[in-house]
Amino acid sequence: MGAPMLFLIAAIVIAQVLIFGLAIRYGDRAIRLGAIWSAANVFLHAALSLCGLTSPTLHLINDGIYATGLLPLAFFTVSPWIGALALLACGSFILQSWYLLGDRPFDRTFALVNDAIMIAYLLTFIAATVASMAGRRTARPPATPAAA
Repeated sequence: MGAPMLFLIAAIVIAQVLIFGLAIRYGDRAIRLGAIWSAANVFLHAALSLCGLTSPTLHLINDGIYATGLLPLAFFTVSPWIGALALLACGSFILQSWYLLGDRPFDRTFALVNDAIMIAYLLTFIAATVASMAGRRTARPPATPAAA
């Protein structure tokens, strides 16, 4: 693995940590829980990869657990943002299972679709966090003028 690849991996990890951190800090309850669940999934995926457990079946199980965990969260919080994340997670699970069950080698198409889903995850967290912050800002009662 060359230096540009290590730089790219480090940049992706930093971006994920920053976005999940912002979502946990500034998001509403649903977004905070979704960010914690997503961060746990990323951590588990990285831990499996760093331990040399790169089995496609193991990563498919990890994606399935992630997608399945988002479904009750979307149901109980009634958050469209978590619903969008659950749909993206299902898309990732379908992509992984299609390649695994079809005994297809991972190719450029897989990488592009998988990366597009990851970028969509992060953009969804950014949009949800901004919407949550804007919602809190507009929900504040107007300031009363000081008595003269």
